[in-house]
Parts: sequence; structure tokens; C-alpha cells
Amino acid sequence: MNSGDIRALISLLDDDDVEVLQIAKDKLIDLGELSTPFLQAKLEEIDLSKLHASRIKEVLSASKFQVVLEGLKKWKKEGAKDLLEGLWLVALYQYPELKLEKLRMHIKQFKLEAWIEFRENMHPYDQIKSLNHVFFNILGFSANTKEFHATNNSMINQIIEQRSSNPIGLCCLYMLIAQELSLPIYGVNLPNVFVLTYKQPNIQFYINVFSKGIILSRNELENHVRQLKMEQQDIFFEPCGNLTIVQRILRNLIVSFQKAQNIESSSQTEMILKAIITNHPKKDENLEND
Repeated sequence: MNSGDIRALISLLDDDDVEVLQIAKDKLIDLGELSTPFLQAKLEEIDLSKLHASRIKEVLSASKFQVVLEGLKKWKKEGAKDLLEGLWLVALYQYPELKLEKLRMHIKQFKLEAWIEFRENMHPYDQIKSLNHVFFNILGFSANTKEFHATNNSMINQIIEQRSSNPIGLCCLYMLIAQELSLPIYGVNLPNVFVLTYKQPNIQFYINVFSKGIILSRNELENHVRQLKMEQQDIFFEPCGNLTIVQRILRNLIVSFQKAQNIESSSQTEMILKAIITNHPKKDENLEND
């Protein structure tokens, strides 16, 4: 369907015929990412108080939801291999015109900045010290403590633009850069706070990116779990998969929408999460917005 056809369908949202209106709505929603930019552009042109505007908002919301829902279902089915793709799909919910390739270019640039600081045969602790210097001092990333529950903390493009996020948002970006450098750094789905682990056969330690990349031991993480009065589980301290990471981000997003009293977005995000949940949800539900 060409742009003229899509614009014609959008014009039908102003029709008084219920059947015509429903057909137009259904077709625009089915078009998903093809119709979204046109709907957004039309919404910016017209008086928001008009009935036509409310219908466009309704279709736009349903269309964005459908794009993210189907995109993440496909991503999961194909193995959830690319974390950046999963983060991009989540961000499409609020930023439907965001391009994955633009995000990849940012990660490549960040990797180059870090690579310049690296030296051959660095000890793993020194690798992290070097990466911390680039991430926090050169690139300027920091913990977002003032707006901890803001929805933008879950949007990868906004994390890059604002240079701040919550624990899991910072960890995701840090890990993407580290893996571009071939460092064995992975996410750890710890209760109440998301951290990273550097893991090789002969060495493993943990990195709290939200606290300026401080290095932690297994014992320190176990103390954290004991303080929460939770049963110690090995899964708390081992690398988790990309699917688990995106599920946790979606849980954070649900909390963020609820705190903002955005009931529709909260409900839609819950449906997206349920569509990609694993068969063992308790292993993935490590608490709270972080």
C-alpha cells in the first residue's frame, strides 16, 4: 500500500458511517509500522480537540502496541539473540520512528571510544577500570536518581540521549559496549537491582554500573539477598539471557506507567510482557522497578 492509500484511510477516520470507520481503523492497525508515521504526522496537523483527533490517537495507540507486540514475539521466537534489537522494539512503543541502525551506530561509536583506552593483556579488573573511565567520565553516563521511575529509563534511545538511566538501563548499554570489545560481560538478574558479571572459567566478579561500575564479590551479592530475607538461589548470581533482560525492562515500564497513571499504556505493556513470558516466570520476576 502506498502513501496515498494510507492517507486516504486516515481521512476515513472522519467518516460518520460506523462500518466504514471500523474498516479504516482495522486496516490502519494491521499496517502497523507503515501507518504509524502518517498517523503521527496527521495528529500534529489538526486540532486535538476534534473527534477526528481522538480517533487518530486511538488507532495510533493500537498500531504502536501491535508493532511492539508482534516484533517482540518474533524476536523471542528467533532466539532473542540480539539484545539491542529487543531494546529497540521496546522503545518503538513510545518512539515509533526510531531506527535500529541509528542505535547500532551509537554503540559502534561508544565502542571506538572505549577501544582507544584499551591496552593488550590488561587484567580483567583493569579492563573494567578502563571501561568505567570511558563510560562515566568520557561519555558522561550517570545514575538517574532524580527520576528513577521515568519511562525514558527503559527507552534505549533516551538513555543514549540523556546519558542517564536506572540500573538495568545503564547495565544494558555498558554490556553492549563491553561485548563489542569481546569482553565476557553479561547481565545478572539480581533481586531489586540489576548488575553485570565478568565471567571466565578462572575468574568471576560482579559490576554495579549504577554505582559507578564498582566491582563486587559473590559474597557481597549474597549479603544483599540475605538482607532482602530471600532464599539464596544460584540463578541470582549467574548470567541471564536477553529475553529475561527485556522481560525485566517491561516490568519496570509497567511500574513507570502506573506511577504516571497511564492506565492504557500500563495495560498494553502487561499484554506485551505476557506474550513473551517464559514457562517459568518466577525465575524471571526478580522484583521491583530498577
